[in-house]
Amino acid sequence: MVKACFVSLVLVVSALAGQSKTPSRPPLKFTLVLPKGVASEQVQAFEIYGSDPDFHDFFRPQPALTQYDLKTPSTGAKLILYMPGCEIQLLDLKPNTPKSRTLECRRLPLVSLTGQVPRDLSAGKSAEIEVRYEATWSHEYFGIQDGMIATFRVATAIPDENGVFTVALPDFSLDPHTTQWKLPSAWSFMLREVRSGNILARLKPSVAVTAGDDLEVRSSYPDMVTFSAGN
Repeated sequence: MVKACFVSLVLVVSALAGQSKTPSRPPLKFTLVLPKGVASEQVQAFEIYGSDPDFHDFFRPQPALTQYDLKTPSTGAKLILYMPGCEIQLLDLKPNTPKSRTLECRRLPLVSLTGQVPRDLSAGKSAEIEVRYEATWSHEYFGIQDGMIATFRVATAIPDENGVFTVALPDFSLDPHTTQWKLPSAWSFMLREVRSGNILARLKPSVAVTAGDDLEVRSSYPDMVTFSAGN
C-alpha cells in the first residue's frame, strides 16, 4: 500500500500490510550539503523510502540551511531532487553508500517560452501561470508500476491584459539524468488565483502535446504557444 504525503516535497512511504511485525532496525542518517548559491527553501524532492512500516519521518524544506540531514529506514531511500536551474539529481541512498555528500549544481541553459491563455479564464481575477516539470520517467527510476509521478514547481508568470506570458525554463532536454528513460519529460501549466492559490484552469497547449495534455520538454518552441482550458 502506498501513501502519499505532501509538504512542499513529496514523501511516498511503502507500508507492508498483513505481515507479522518484526523489530525495526535503526534508521540510516545521511547529510546532503548544498552548493553555494542554492537557497535551501527552494530545493524540492520526490522520494520513495524503504519498506519499514514503522518509519514515518518527513523531510521539510527550510530556509537558511547549508545542508539537509536525512533520516531513512534501514533499507535506504531513492530520491529525485531538483535545485532551481540545475540538472536533476538522482540519489540512491543505501546502507553501504557514503553518509555525507556534497551536491553539485550543473547549470542548464534556459529556454524561453511565450504563451497566451484566453483572457476570459482570468477575467476580474489576479492570476498567475504555474509551470511544473513532470518527470514522467519517475516510475521507471523508482521501479514501480503506478502512483503519482514526480513533479516540481519550476516557474510562475503573470499574464498581461491579453493573456500573454513569458517564462524561462531549464533545458531538461540536455540533462542526461532525465533523457535516459523511455518516457519523455513534459511541462504542465495551471492558471491559479494569486491570493487563494485556487486553480482557475488546467491549461492545454496547442502544439507539442504529450500524454495528459502537457507540453513536451524541448530545446526550443514556436514564437507563440496558445493554450486553452483543459479537462
